[in-house]
Amino acid sequence: KAPTASLLRPGDSELLQQVLSEEALRETGIFDLDAVQELLRHNWEDGEMAPRELLLVFTTQLLCRMFGCSCS
Repeated sequence: KAPTASLLRPGDSELLQQVLSEEALRETGIFDLDAVQELLRHNWEDGEMAPRELLLVFTTQLLCRMFGCSCS
């Protein structure tokens, strides 16, 4: 299992805030902003893992940031 607990608390991580911010999501243009925000607004149960969709968004956004790619 991937260590995804930190994805459930984006307010605790500056990196998560930057990578999953509205501005960053608009910049890459890959993911639907409303859908990602809905994933982030979900009330997660203690011990619950972040969904694979959120992990995919985070890792893709991070790779785009590292390699300077976008779809816009």
